[in-house]
Amino acid sequence: MDKKVFTPPPISTYQHHKHQVLWQIFVPLFLAILILLVVGVFAGIGTFDNPVNGTRWAGVAIIGLIIPVFLAGVIFLLLLGFISYGLSKLLQITPIYSLIARTYVFKIAFFIHQWADRFVEPVIKPKIAWAGLRGVFSALNKNRKQSL
Repeated sequence: MDKKVFTPPPISTYQHHKHQVLWQIFVPLFLAILILLVVGVFAGIGTFDNPVNGTRWAGVAIIGLIIPVFLAGVIFLLLLGFISYGLSKLLQITPIYSLIARTYVFKIAFFIHQWADRFVEPVIKPKIAWAGLRGVFSALNKNRKQSL
């Protein structure tokens, strides 16, 4: 009663990729090119048989050229509208949060300034004292020279 189950041979990912590339890229591309060629041949035949049809095909061609530009313009217009709406909403809440951020920046700046002063104080105080002593002695020297 050993029943054997059929298992298909494993397909490598490269073979699977080649199969997908063929059916998802090249076949639709080939069909689109074929349709465009057929339309072009019919347009040429229609134009050469009757020159009046040339203006009709010219109108169809212009419509075909205008539609993608129109769609891109509508998409751009919608995008611009969403951006301006979003910026108007952002500008309504920005002053509150910028005030909060400014407060924190000032607190941090004060903290940094305070600690920077604490770090340089041991270096600056002796220099200040020395400069003061030099000033006193130079003033005494100046007074002594003037009195002589």
